[in-house]
Amino acid sequence: MLHCKHCLRQRPSVLVRVAVILALGCAFFLQGSVAQEDEEAERVRDFLEVEHALSLDFVTPHTPWAKPYAQGPVKTLFFAPWFQGSTDAREIVELMQRFDLDAQAVYFMPGSRLVGDGRPDWYGGDPLAGTNRTLRLLDAGNEVLVFINLNPDVLPPDVKAKVVAKVRAGSGLVVVG
Repeated sequence: MLHCKHCLRQRPSVLVRVAVILALGCAFFLQGSVAQEDEEAERVRDFLEVEHALSLDFVTPHTPWAKPYAQGPVKTLFFAPWFQGSTDAREIVELMQRFDLDAQAVYFMPGSRLVGDGRPDWYGGDPLAGTNRTLRLLDAGNEVLVFINLNPDVLPPDVKAKVVAKVRAGSGLVVVG
């Protein structure tokens, strides 16, 4: 193959351009890979939120007792047991249909373990995902804490201390069952 002097002089700049394009392409694909890993980690972390979501998608016949509420939605944090066949989560939703509640839920396995604790492979590598989520929710401005069929004494010590502090500061406390 014959090349003129002009082509040979231009060749290094062509190689530099090709190298830059390849480097940018690799960076783009690596960034996409990192972004994909970050997205997967975020999805895993959000799985606990999805499991605890309270949905009003299925509405049962009901009388709205205090919906809308004149003073606006009441920020409520529910603590309830979770086990196969439990209706406690549905009972929270039934209350949400009848009262103007801005509600979140924290579920416990039979005994005293928070759902999300002890399964780091499910919750973004966090072995205390349930406890950490509960502490974060307790930092929100909850006006009422509701325990359904759950003795507050079974709470982990740090969660129990935060519940006691919230009640002392004026949050309502309802214990059912």
